[in-house]
Amino acid sequence: MKYDICIIGGAGRVGLPLSIIFALKDLKVLILDRNKDYLNKIKNGIFPFKEKNGEEFLKKALIKGNLFLSSDNKEISFSKNIIITVDTPLDNSMEPDYSLIDKLKIDFFQFIKNHHFIILRSTVFPGFTETFNNELKKSNILCELSYCPERIAEGNAFLELTELPQIISGYSKKSIENAEILFKKLTFDIIKVSVKEAELTKLFNNVYRYVKFATANQFFTIANDMNVDFYNVYKAMTYKYPRASDFPKAGFSAGPCLYKDTLQLYYFCKDKNFIGKTAVLINQEFPMYIFQKINKKFNLSENNILILGMSFKKESDNLKDSLALNLKDIMEKKCKNLYCYDPYVEHYKEFNYKKMIKESDIIIIGSPHDIFKKFNLKNKIVIDIWDIIENGVNLI
Repeated sequence: MKYDICIIGGAGRVGLPLSIIFALKDLKVLILDRNKDYLNKIKNGIFPFKEKNGEEFLKKALIKGNLFLSSDNKEISFSKNIIITVDTPLDNSMEPDYSLIDKLKIDFFQFIKNHHFIILRSTVFPGFTETFNNELKKSNILCELSYCPERIAEGNAFLELTELPQIISGYSKKSIENAEILFKKLTFDIIKVSVKEAELTKLFNNVYRYVKFATANQFFTIANDMNVDFYNVYKAMTYKYPRASDFPKAGFSAGPCLYKDTLQLYYFCKDKNFIGKTAVLINQEFPMYIFQKINKKFNLSENNILILGMSFKKESDNLKDSLALNLKDIMEKKCKNLYCYDPYVEHYKEFNYKKMIKESDIIIIGSPHDIFKKFNLKNKIVIDIWDIIENGVNLI
């Protein structure tokens, strides 16, 4: 074996931090990815997306000489362990898409042998791992299969990979023991559960958080419609009151995991997950609610609008499923001129934000990046649903 681990999707937001951490733990890691631009950046010590301390850790791994890069699928044949980090998508009807299994079969099954240990690392809908295992057997591949979900938050991957407990599961004693040996390289805090329990653990974590955000957004709309400042209520609710300490602020809640995983659980048990369905409706409609309130209060056709922050969450460069983009699509059809700026997102960071602020009549905080607190927004109408700007308007 040339490699200890081959990580499929190893240049992505889940795969790259994991690849680097394992390489720093003296394992030979092959990053297998079709994104050749990312591979070239990684080769040259450039971290391809925003991640705290990413470049520092990448350079250390490259110096160690334990990172290998390839877009050639046959290279997986030379690795003992194969970790799959590619995401399980939703189809056009927003239901779980099993076509990923077909793609994995076409691209990788011919190179997978009985001696391999395969670990699914992505979030999957309930039963996906079992379906994948059955497909391996149908193809006469009798390798060991584990499911060990990732639970990192973007931006904190290198901290959380070694601090959070690692959840492991598998279809045999051998697969579980192998997964335990690998992930004890990261932490000795290991939780062993069944495969279905592991699948539900990841989904329940994300759905629970998504529902909490939906609750805050629903409360925001109720307070706002009553002409009450939600954040005055929020402060009264949470100040020195421990039972409300985990209550989040309102905001655009989406991104590549929470929204998708809530839908996955909903479609798996439609007759039970009413909370998840309601949360999706509340969160996805929140940009429209904000627009309608602003549109009712101001004549948008005579106003220039600036949206500050386009990524799906603060301090991120990831646009995937961002609700700030939804707000942009709604606003640009109604206002005089629409400007968008985000210091972390390639497409939106090149603009002159000072000029846009000067020319804007109304500014909306789309993503609550800390840097916006330093911007001079005085004498501007700032719609701040996140409550981060000192002179922002929380009541619309």
